[in-house]
Amino acid sequence: MEYKNETIHIQFDDAANRLKFSGRLRAQDNSVFYAINELLQKVNELHRSSLIIDVRSLEDINSSGLGILYRFAASKRDNGNYSLHIKANQKILWQEKRLTNLKTFLPSTVLSFS
Repeated sequence: MEYKNETIHIQFDDAANRLKFSGRLRAQDNSVFYAINELLQKVNELHRSSLIIDVRSLEDINSSGLGILYRFAASKRDNGNYSLHIKANQKILWQEKRLTNLKTFLPSTVLSFS
């Protein structure tokens, strides 16, 4: 499963149970917003107890893009022992500040920076 346009590439690796984001996530256009939400819904339908979200190659994200990630994390809050692991890049300044907020929506979220 994947979504790709001129600025963002999101790919789900089933074997690694990893959703990888690269490029710039600017969900300003409703079609982009809905396409990404549809991809996340398909990942949800796999009924996994954990997921790795790799954003190490995500250069930029706007508030709409963050909202998509926050809503996904919040949707997992009632799933009991759901494990969300975020792999981030410490060299991309926005990631630590903004991704730490995911713990507000899903306290069990693990953030790792490399």
